[in-house]
Amino acid sequence: NFCSYCKVPFVRGKPRSKPVDKILKEAANLAANGFKEIVLCGVCLGAYGKDLSSRPGLVEAIEGIESISGLTRIRLSSIEAADVTDRLINKMAESDKLCRHLHIPLQSGDDSILRRMNRKYTHKKYLNLIRKIKTAVPGAAITTDVIVGFPGESEENFRNTVKLIKAVCPLKTHIFPY
Repeated sequence: NFCSYCKVPFVRGKPRSKPVDKILKEAANLAANGFKEIVLCGVCLGAYGKDLSSRPGLVEAIEGIESISGLTRIRLSSIEAADVTDRLINKMAESDKLCRHLHIPLQSGDDSILRRMNRKYTHKKYLNLIRKIKTAVPGAAITTDVIVGFPGESEENFRNTVKLIKAVCPLKTHIFPY
């Protein structure tokens, strides 16, 4: 069974979004207690709000948090490549508070392995996304995750991943053995 929003297998149950008003109340409380940075996190962060009747999106939540006095930084945790929208990229480019950092899992740089992992992108789509981000947001930091030793991964598949990592040039790569 897969999440209908981010196509990731359910491990922790269906994604559930916290209503924006609750997020803003928590963020305002943290700011009132001296916290300067908020980190928005979730299993399918980019699917935020799709399960709520008002259907707010991640950018709307960010905009609400930006308006809270005392907060100076908003950081995003991991977000799937398919959920990095032009709207999010533009928000990052113009925001004074949203950190210019995205952690976008790659998992593999080989299309055949990506298909077997049930990933909904190709190495070319991933690379084009990173180029788009770096063009729109100069100095943006990209970090990523890679899985090595996926069943059936050949030396060529692995070399394709290394080649893509070199092209993306992430600030940091978390490498996990399968």
